Amino acid sequence: MLRGKLYFSLQPHVRLEVLAPNAPGVMGPVLVRAVALPPRVYYRMDATVPVNRPLIWPVDALLLPWRLDANKVGIFGWVGTEGERTSVPLQVVPSGAPQPAGLVESVVRSSADVESVQWRSSDGSDQRPSPPAWRDAVTTPVPAGRPVRLALPDGPTAVLRVEVAAKERHRDRWSTLSIRMIRPGLP
Repeated sequence: MLRGKLYFSLQPHVRLEVLAPNAPGVMGPVLVRAVALPPRVYYRMDATVPVNRPLIWPVDALLLPWRLDANKVGIFGWVGTEGERTSVPLQVVPSGAPQPAGLVESVVRSSADVESVQWRSSDGSDQRPSPPAWRDAVTTPVPAGRPVRLALPDGPTAVLRVEVAAKERHRDRWSTLSIRMIRPGLP
């Protein structure tokens, strides 16, 4: 989950700065994981980022050997324990580049072929008598393992509950996922 798009040149000597926002609810360091998005590419990096201090991620040592460009790697951060995990949108930029602006984007992947992916989000201030309406992320078949990108709504700093539902291809079965995340508000 990132604020703005991930971009970098897959060249030696490029270093990325991974930053966690200073937002209410982000106490202490943020746990970070980067993974390869293509199926059967087994790259994973685990790290810890102090709030408002960058983690330096060298492209040449960690991504170049795997040929993982910005479209082939996902990175996310969280605080809390496994049972009480809250996602934290990260900012990732080449060293010296300006901090990214834009929407918070989340990437999800299904382990099965799906024909539809929907999502919705709400925060504690939502006073509706029923849950918010589902939004279509994709309405065409998506093979297992292919990333689906969700641009989450901007707004004030809040803890959101984001729900994602995917309908398996050729089956009348939906799988759902619920994520707690901190929306850091507008920069």
